[in-house]
Amino acid sequence: MPSRVQTKVCRGCGALVGSEDKSCFLCGTPVAQEPIQQKPRSESWLLKHGKTTIILFLMTVFVFLATWVVTVVNGKSSGLMSISIKVLNEFGDKNTPLILKGQIWRLVTAIFLHANLIHIFFNMFAFVQLGLLVEIYYGWERYLFFYIFSGIIGYIASVVFYPNSISIGASGAIMGLIGVLLAYCLKNRNQWSARLAKILIFWTIVNLIIGLNLSNLIDNAAHIGGLTSGFLMALPFPAEPPKTLFQKRFYEFLGQGTIIVIAASFLALGLSR
Repeated sequence: MPSRVQTKVCRGCGALVGSEDKSCFLCGTPVAQEPIQQKPRSESWLLKHGKTTIILFLMTVFVFLATWVVTVVNGKSSGLMSISIKVLNEFGDKNTPLILKGQIWRLVTAIFLHANLIHIFFNMFAFVQLGLLVEIYYGWERYLFFYIFSGIIGYIASVVFYPNSISIGASGAIMGLIGVLLAYCLKNRNQWSARLAKILIFWTIVNLIIGLNLSNLIDNAAHIGGLTSGFLMALPFPAEPPKTLFQKRFYEFLGQGTIIVIAASFLALGLSR
């Protein structure tokens, strides 16, 4: 059976030489070797578009595990990796008397706290799906700003309407992301946004109905405050990359300023212990 051999054309005499030959067998002209083409490193879609979502997710999981370890060490843990109230207070829950005494950083740290495994699972399940959409539409700077400040405003509403209750969790900030996406749907009327709006409105209503029926367990003020603030904050912003230098610098200010707020809040938590 005939076989095929890879060949090259000699630049000196035009003869066919083997692809592995270093020089032409007729005229001795060196045969240039083609450089090996390295495949570009492929970056996963999630790492390319969802870095901030991944970081916030890992931060939340890390804080949950830290609170669980401290709870176990103190001998207070029960089923489903439940966190003790004392540990939640030490790690910065929404505690109205302490907030009014100046510990306003609790409005941020409470976003990253969760009561048990079920609590963090369902919150993070919703967060990843909604967060990826907001990060893609608005970029990491506005996304981070919307998420944290929706959570802050949600907890401010909780301080006003539920002053005698402690509160924890990312659900107010997550409701803020729903508000952001509802603003997006309102400003971008097309077939996709219409379907998205229907889904968001449906789950918002379901969430609020559940909250009203479990008002002793769910912080409805934080949910409604987060939802409303997320919607209002997103309304002035187009869901597109910055077009001017001023927009670029302003968005960077929002993102970097929010990072400073988060870092300062956890630093204040550490100094208060």
